[in-house]
Amino acid sequence: MGRSELVSRSTMLPLHKKILQALLGGVLLLILQGCDQSLTDEEYLQQAREAVARGEIQTAVVELKNALKTNPDNAQARLLLGQAYIELGDGTSAEKELRQAQSKGITQEEVLVPLANALFLQQEYKVILENYRPLDSLSLEQQAELLALRGKSLLLTGKIREARSELDTALELDSRSVVVLLGQAQLNQAKGDLAAARGWVEKALEIQPDNPQVLSQRGRVEEAEGNLEEAEDAYTRAIDAAVNKSMYIAQRVFLRIQRKDIEGAEKDIAKLSDNYPGKYFARGLIQFQQLKYRDAQTAFEQALNRYGDYAPAQYYLGLTHLVQGNENQADTYLKNFLNLVPESGQAATTLAGMQLRKGDLENAQPLLESVLQRNPDNRQALELMAGLELMQGKPDPAIKKLERLVALEPDSADLRSKLGLALMAQGEVDQATAELEKAIALDPGADDLELRLVLGQMQAGDNTKALESAERWVAKSPRSVPAHLGLAWAFLANRLGDQALWTFEKVLDLSPGNASASHNLAVFALQRGDINQALSFYEDSLKQNPDHPRISLSLAKLNLLIGREESAMPLLENVWQQNPAEAEPAVLLGKALLRRGNAARALRVIGEAARAAPKDPEVLRVLGTAQAEAGDYRSAINTYQRLTAQQPASAPSHYLLAQAYYRNGDGKNFVTALEKAYQLDPTHLDIRIAMLGLMRQRQQWDQARELIDKLKQDHPGNLEVHLQDAQLLTALNNPQKAVEAYEQALALAPERNDLVVKYALALWQAGEHEQAFNPMEEWLEKHPNDAVIKYNLANLYLLADRKLEARAAFIDILSSNPDHVIALNNLAWLLRDTEPGKAVAYAEQAYKLSPTPTVQDTLAVILLAQSGQEARAVRLLENAVQQAPENAEIHFHLAQALVQSGDKQRATKVLTELLNSKMAFPGMQQAQKLLDELNG
Repeated sequence: MGRSELVSRSTMLPLHKKILQALLGGVLLLILQGCDQSLTDEEYLQQAREAVARGEIQTAVVELKNALKTNPDNAQARLLLGQAYIELGDGTSAEKELRQAQSKGITQEEVLVPLANALFLQQEYKVILENYRPLDSLSLEQQAELLALRGKSLLLTGKIREARSELDTALELDSRSVVVLLGQAQLNQAKGDLAAARGWVEKALEIQPDNPQVLSQRGRVEEAEGNLEEAEDAYTRAIDAAVNKSMYIAQRVFLRIQRKDIEGAEKDIAKLSDNYPGKYFARGLIQFQQLKYRDAQTAFEQALNRYGDYAPAQYYLGLTHLVQGNENQADTYLKNFLNLVPESGQAATTLAGMQLRKGDLENAQPLLESVLQRNPDNRQALELMAGLELMQGKPDPAIKKLERLVALEPDSADLRSKLGLALMAQGEVDQATAELEKAIALDPGADDLELRLVLGQMQAGDNTKALESAERWVAKSPRSVPAHLGLAWAFLANRLGDQALWTFEKVLDLSPGNASASHNLAVFALQRGDINQALSFYEDSLKQNPDHPRISLSLAKLNLLIGREESAMPLLENVWQQNPAEAEPAVLLGKALLRRGNAARALRVIGEAARAAPKDPEVLRVLGTAQAEAGDYRSAINTYQRLTAQQPASAPSHYLLAQAYYRNGDGKNFVTALEKAYQLDPTHLDIRIAMLGLMRQRQQWDQARELIDKLKQDHPGNLEVHLQDAQLLTALNNPQKAVEAYEQALALAPERNDLVVKYALALWQAGEHEQAFNPMEEWLEKHPNDAVIKYNLANLYLLADRKLEARAAFIDILSSNPDHVIALNNLAWLLRDTEPGKAVAYAEQAYKLSPTPTVQDTLAVILLAQSGQEARAVRLLENAVQQAPENAEIHFHLAQALVQSGDKQRATKVLTELLNSKMAFPGMQQAQKLLDELNG
């Protein structure tokens, strides 16, 4: 059955039998497929050629696939299929088929140009430039097309000069090649010559009026010239003419977004396949234009997730993060984009501008240099480079660039003002003033330009001219708040305080709560010593400007200054929440939290500032202190090392490092850091006190005594100095003098219970045993619940062998704290002879709570008095000896337990080793007597 017969029968079906027609459609399709199986691959190939001639590329693809099913080795079918894929914009599939065609026998001359086109669609410009050059065996038309592809590849990689050479040669070979003419148009548009670009487009349209690529280029030219309606018409014609319409629909989408025709753009977006890279990107652009940055971010991320390194999405993701303040993410995406499109001046200047705001001159400079190398008149790059050079202290080249910019845009008030400020910084006051006045004339009424003039003259040191300029400004704008602020600052610069004060008050009349005026008036109030009025200015300003960060911070600092930390805390919290990376509020809040013992929160607060300002000394100081207070001494050491690197001559910084080493158990580095601190500042009180401890450790008694005497002379009312004196006197075995030192310390801090304990023990060591109990007993009369004093007094009773008082004191401690291990242990020891049952119970409870060597020793000694407990007593004492090998008394008790258990040989060994070790302990004579008995 032939195809024509089937078609004729289908068209003869009655129109009213639509249901039957629908059912028959499926049957007819099967019949058609069955009939097609009878065609040869050459017949399919011929039908494909006819379809191409009619412009039915998709139909041609179907026919060619059928041909290859019939005969996979048909090289001409593969060649034509590769060319069809090129028409459809599918470079990957085209390359695959063309390479197979070549492997099946198609000559290099036939496949070379189509392969270059396939690679161009895949943006493989480098491959084309390295491997695809015209052959003499190619026709002139083929050579011209290949040269045009090479020229466009060079153009798209930023090599305009080389691109022109290739395209001009192509034009000489074939002046009517649409591909060549299109390349010339794109080259001239890249150079900014839109008139020439339009001319080449018109020539191409004369040859092929319906070529979608040429129509698309016409749209680009119209768009560049601002003829947006004509551009849209050109893109629409390209869509109508194209086989693969997606690229041209996307162009119209972006144009409609530019024209703010969101409805039209969204209709076009709906026509795009989900597999087309621009679809999600276009949605993101609409949301970006509507300032819906979070939604735009999501859309751009979807574009990247689906299509990998889609350069436009990388660029706009960078911008989206930038406007949301996420500079780290912005930096990442803009760098990714520049890796993909290194010739993009817009992306490079955007990234450089962001880096300049962060003070990263080192990375910003090469970016700007690369832009200016490609385009010396790039205005944004020139302006940024001028700013960078001013920051580097290179005013001369910066001024030249600003002068060049002013020559390019003579009517730009902003550029003239920047040039004026740069000249002002160079001391060229007259020339600078002239430029700034020109800027003001170009934009009359612009307060920022007037302010730049006044501040610039002040910065240059010409305060008289600044005052004249400010007075003229106020005369022109008598109700202008910035004008009166400028006048007030000019008065201050000219040391006319009263006039400045009145002018700031005038500002508050014009603008109640004005932050700048309020702050300055608060400063005036503080200079007069009127703290309440200063507080009032700040508080009134906050009522008008809630959450104003500078006013909030100033008020918080003033509250801290007068000791009102409770009032300062919420203000600091608020300022920190607004900008966690800002150093000053983070430092102040971190310090306040540390004073309250909240090291964990202080770490969270200072963390963001430490990342933003890793070299700020105050940030490092708070960070290190928070880490140390949280017990992370290793991190604190690392932080303080960074601090001392920033401040190598700072004694307090080296002292902080020394403290961290000490708390981490690193004695060697502690000594090195402390000695460095002392060398840098031998007058620093805390460092001198720390050195005293080191001198005592080294037994440098004379040096320590000399330093103490100096400290007492320099700081007679300092408590720590008297405590250090007492400790030194105790170490020098001068207990009576130590008592006097503790008496002086107590006079300075009578509320400190730890000093009461130290004073009592000093009295005991001085031999004044009866008087030693008085300080703690008198304290307990006033503070009957002081657990610290109770505990120490109980131990003193035990030391004095006042067993009844000691027993009562320990029982009293256990009544409020039944798990007090030392009280349990000592009470057990006291009761071991009189009430052994209770003694065992107390000792067992202490052992259960904390099996320390001392507790095990007590329990073992008590158990030895119990029949049949010798073995357990030995085990406890063996364990205690292992944990505390330096405790001679426990060794002696182990020997006694071994004797009692019948192991005299081992007892002899323990006693011999103990007495040979020369360790002193109260039972030394008893131990020697026991050893003699064992040996006798």
